Amino acid sequence: MGIFKRFGNRFIKKDWGSEWLKGKELNALAQGENLTYPAQNSYLVNRCVNIISQNVPQVPLIIFNPKTGDPLLYDNPAYDIFNMPNEYMTYYDFWSRVSMLFTLYGEVFIYLERNNTNSKVVGMQTIDPRIMKTMLDDDKKLTGWLFNGTMPIELEEVIHIKNNNPYNPWRGLPVLSAIDIELNSDYKAGKYQEAFYKNGAVPSVVITTGEEETTIAEMRKIKRLWEKEHKGSNNAHKTAVLRGGMELEVISLNQQEMDFINSRKFTQEIVSSTFGVPRTMLGISEGNRSIGDTERKRFWKETIKPQLIRQQHSLNRFYFMVYAPQLRCRFDFRKVDELQKDFGDDVRAAKDLFQMGFSRDELNYRFDLGFEEGPDWGATTYVPLNLIPQDRYEDYLSSKAATSIGLPIQDDNRADKIAAEHMNDIEKFLNGDEEKENKTVEHRANNLFEELQSGWEEKLSKKYKIYFYEQRKRVLKALSKNEKAEELLDENIIMAQITILDSENKRLTTMFSPIYEDMILEGQELAYQVLGVDRHVLLNKNLLIDRMNVINGINNTVYRQLKKSVVEGILDGDNIAGISRRIKDVYNKVGSRVTTIARTEASHSINLATWTEYKESGLVPMKKWITSQDERVRENHVANAAQGEIPIDKSFQNGEMYPSQSSVNCRCRLTPITSI
Repeated sequence: MGIFKRFGNRFIKKDWGSEWLKGKELNALAQGENLTYPAQNSYLVNRCVNIISQNVPQVPLIIFNPKTGDPLLYDNPAYDIFNMPNEYMTYYDFWSRVSMLFTLYGEVFIYLERNNTNSKVVGMQTIDPRIMKTMLDDDKKLTGWLFNGTMPIELEEVIHIKNNNPYNPWRGLPVLSAIDIELNSDYKAGKYQEAFYKNGAVPSVVITTGEEETTIAEMRKIKRLWEKEHKGSNNAHKTAVLRGGMELEVISLNQQEMDFINSRKFTQEIVSSTFGVPRTMLGISEGNRSIGDTERKRFWKETIKPQLIRQQHSLNRFYFMVYAPQLRCRFDFRKVDELQKDFGDDVRAAKDLFQMGFSRDELNYRFDLGFEEGPDWGATTYVPLNLIPQDRYEDYLSSKAATSIGLPIQDDNRADKIAAEHMNDIEKFLNGDEEKENKTVEHRANNLFEELQSGWEEKLSKKYKIYFYEQRKRVLKALSKNEKAEELLDENIIMAQITILDSENKRLTTMFSPIYEDMILEGQELAYQVLGVDRHVLLNKNLLIDRMNVINGINNTVYRQLKKSVVEGILDGDNIAGISRRIKDVYNKVGSRVTTIARTEASHSINLATWTEYKESGLVPMKKWITSQDERVRENHVANAAQGEIPIDKSFQNGEMYPSQSSVNCRCRLTPITSI
């Protein structure tokens, strides 16, 4: 100690540190009439503060390289200043005192003792915040601190850890200030009890002699004899004999005095809740063991962890960023049993969600269960058949899906009935019933489009979920291979590692081409089913190429989002783990939009295919826009429908040739007009 340091134009000898550590009382801490030393004179405060300050140092402090996320070995010299902060304190003593002062006063100062030669921090000491005052400039900005009313301290010489204070931005707000009245009342109630049991308050019995001129000596003799025969536990329940004229009166507490003492129980609840210490940890049993375990978990989660995170941020900001910018610190909460998730609870929740239809891989990711990626069925969803609406059950059994999984077909003549309906429509058309025919065509177009679109939307949605989930794994795996710390400073190198534009576009095309072939071909066939015309259709490959080019653009969008997140992570000083979390967030957002993507793609592809066939068939001179006719329909789509019948090769008023051409999440469809 005894360091000479320049402050402004003065040289100050800072020789106060050792005196403070030796316990020398300072003039700012004089005892007042009320409770001035709550941790010393209030057993409630003492117990709460000790429980908190004894638990805080149990969480290990990890010093790590922010570029790689790798922790330093414990024999690294960077730990020395924390393991032995000064000649008087161990790691446990020091951080216990830091926690104690912070808990009591809402703030604590850690003075950084520096070497004169290179300004390296060689020691740390705690300072009671009650003897620190702010030094402000003319603009009321903080310029330094004044210790004990005389000694100035520069800002970079201290680590100031504080609670938020709505009344003073420079100081912390102590929790004790909120319960000052309760604590002083409890303190005075304790004094009352002390006086009562010292036999200096109300006596337990009064003996009257019945004689007016009883001397002092006689009264003392009577008192001495009474106490000899009846005072103490060994003389309990002895028969008392009084001389003639003597009377005995037993004095008890009145109701007001009893209420005064019982009020201490209420204060106990207020103090424990204010400090965030459960009553069970104060030695007050209020239930079974499971309740105690729950309260301990809440104590660690809501009391200890927030205080440690505040310390962590202050250490990084005022120590590491200033004196060791290549390092950062964090507290290792994985070592605290009370803060670990209950694996059993997660498994039970995952089981319930699995039975609701979520896939195994989705639940593994959502609950971070830690399982290896599953087999092919990991992305499959299972829904109980008893959850399917009854009015759709027969249609389900007669679908292609029922056939593919071996379920019985309930209506073997369904295809024949559909063909018969189509032949009946053709006959009506040939007989010249044009108006009725158009109504039938519109009805058939709506029903067949809705059935085809919903089926492909569901298939595409599942396929896109699988694709993006697997892409996410590939990107994270590529990122995890980064071994050179300096590469984290260059987003171009990272993006080169996780690029998805080339390989992912090829993978997407390979995966989705067969699906889009079937969907477009069925859209082409739909046109002739609506018209009621039997015609063999070949796949229009130009339409397929068009759609493949479009969906490759989805990867371009994801790539831009990934790059934006990586750049933001680097600017924020993230390590590999932090950037990985940002990448996961990108894919979470993509996953939330899969249904929209699938609906848009299904509607666009089918409408494109049917419109192309209508135009090329020569049977459809006019077309009409049909909306879903609900409140979610866009205004310009309502305007499209209001146009009525327009030529097949003319665009609608919003510029689209067919629904979903340039509209996301569109549910509209196209109806052919077969006569003018």
